[in-house]
Order: sequence, then C-alpha cells, then structure tokens
Amino acid sequence: MVEKLQVENPANASMHYGYKDAVGVLQAPDRIPSTTLYSYAEGKKYFDQLNQDVYEDYKKAVPKRKGTPLGVKIILGIGAVFCGFKFLKSLFTKLRH
Repeated sequence: MVEKLQVENPANASMHYGYKDAVGVLQAPDRIPSTTLYSYAEGKKYFDQLNQDVYEDYKKAVPKRKGTPLGVKIILGIGAVFCGFKFLKSLFTKLRH
C-alpha cells in the first residue's frame, strides 16, 4: 500500500519512471537585469527607510528582558525583613537598659 502511494506522488515519478531530465534543465535569462542609479539624497532616503524598517522588525523580534526575577525579590525581601527585625530588636533592647 505504501509503495503504491509513493509511485503516485508526482515528486517521486521521475525516480520510478526513469525520466532523463531528473535534475532539471538550466535556462539562461532573457536579458541581463538593469541596474538603477540613485542620486545621493535619494539613495540616502531609501537607505534610511530600510534601516528604520530593519530596526523596527528587530525590536519586535527580540523580547525585552525583565528586571530581577520574582523569586530573587521575595528572598531579598524576606532577608530585609529579618535583618530589619533584628536591628529593631537590638535597638529596643539598648533603649530599655
């Protein structure tokens, strides 16, 4: 069953039926593509527009990094509360005596 499906696939037809042009024929272009000359101001305008488009696409593609992860903030907060509690406790004990 699988063999029959592979033969019917047009991409595999050249392998099964032995076409002579299995790779393909290269054809030369009809004409050489013409080049376009721009003035300095016009070329600069096109280049700046292309540069702006690339910059905007790059900003969309690269995600912004966030700051400190939440877990680190929680651990630092617990440490700050603990140290603050120790400091206030020592301060009140000194004031009491």
